[in-house]
Amino acid sequence: MRHYIDLTDQALLQIMLNSIEAYVLIHHKQKTSGIEMHGHFFGNTEKTSTTTRHKIEFFSADTSAKMKPDFCIPHEDCISLKSEITRCFSNYHLLGALHTHPYLEHEIKSPDQHLKFMRTIGCEFSNDDRSAFFDKLSQSGADYLIEGVFAINHRPRKSFEGDGKLDENLFEFSMGNLKCFIKIQVFSLDSGALIDVPTILKCKYLEKFSHIRFSYDFGRIKIKENNEYILEYKP
Repeated sequence: MRHYIDLTDQALLQIMLNSIEAYVLIHHKQKTSGIEMHGHFFGNTEKTSTTTRHKIEFFSADTSAKMKPDFCIPHEDCISLKSEITRCFSNYHLLGALHTHPYLEHEIKSPDQHLKFMRTIGCEFSNDDRSAFFDKLSQSGADYLIEGVFAINHRPRKSFEGDGKLDENLFEFSMGNLKCFIKIQVFSLDSGALIDVPTILKCKYLEKFSHIRFSYDFGRIKIKENNEYILEYKP
């Protein structure tokens, strides 16, 4: 069954706010920028005989998660707590989760291949990600699982070249000199194996290239002088 996912402007903004804050700013007891962030999607689902449609109304970052530069572990009680709070204040329900893949300049071995790396590896789910998704589905017994990845990398200068829909469930877009990628995928189990279910991601804001008009004067994210592990924002 094909799944359609509608990412609202509000949810996209919430993903951006939390992902870029985690990417740029130094967090408690951390010595480097670029830590991973994890959070959850909430919204509604409608099913027909041939499709399932999900509308992501908002995104909530997991402030209790253990966030590091190369991994992020959510608190085991986070889902149940947030689901109950959401139920009390809305008609929304938990749809899925998203985590980030943050890359600093020195972490990509071939500087001239930044975009190729981000488009082919950086924005894809890792083997560890897929193993975790398999465990989630096996333990929950759910029919499917919605997972997202937000990949981010800073470039020497701003460039909107290549911005647009790279695949049915993958967008590339820019904000200042940041290159961002968002992918949302539905997974399920078939004969004991994790499979990618056909997924169509829709986002009116990105489809209309609204980000170009509104982020042109964003400023610049750059490496702090004499420290390749720390970023700073320059308006």
